Formats: sequence, C-alpha cells, structure tokens
Amino acid sequence: MAKNSKEQLMEQHGIDFYEIPLYSDEKEVSELFNISVSQLRKWRCNGKSVKKLSEGPKFVKIGGKILYKRCDLIDWYINQPSRRVL
Repeated sequence: MAKNSKEQLMEQHGIDFYEIPLYSDEKEVSELFNISVSQLRKWRCNGKSVKKLSEGPKFVKIGGKILYKRCDLIDWYINQPSRRVL
C-alpha cells in the first residue's frame, strides 16, 4: 500500500503513523513527541484562558480523562512551522 504525504512526513521524523493509538493520554503523547506533560497541560490551560486556539494539539475530555485523538495529533504535528513542507 502506498503511503500518503502525512505518513511520509511522520516517518521522516521517526514517528510511525500506525503506532500512535487511536486515543492517547497525556503521558503517551509526551513520550511519542518528546514533550513534557507539564507543557501539554500549559497549552490546554492557555487555550481556555486566552480564548484562542492553543499551541498544542486538540484534546477531548471523556469521563474526566484528557485524551488526544490520533488524527488531531498528526494534524498538529505536521502543521508545526518547523515541519511544514514548502
């Protein structure tokens, strides 16, 4: 099966598209993308208090637990300024 551009970009940065769970908690996201859990929390809080889009990936809250969807993580990652393809 041919890889799409998102899969190729993730692979270039050493992240296997298919190893990202459908839903990840903040610890898993921290490990996958080498971001501290505290940074993820800051992004979530800043996004709420400033009423603007957070710098971090989108998240959902299910039963009091913060989760990140795979598609949102991938979109966030590839849209970082340092990863955009010109």
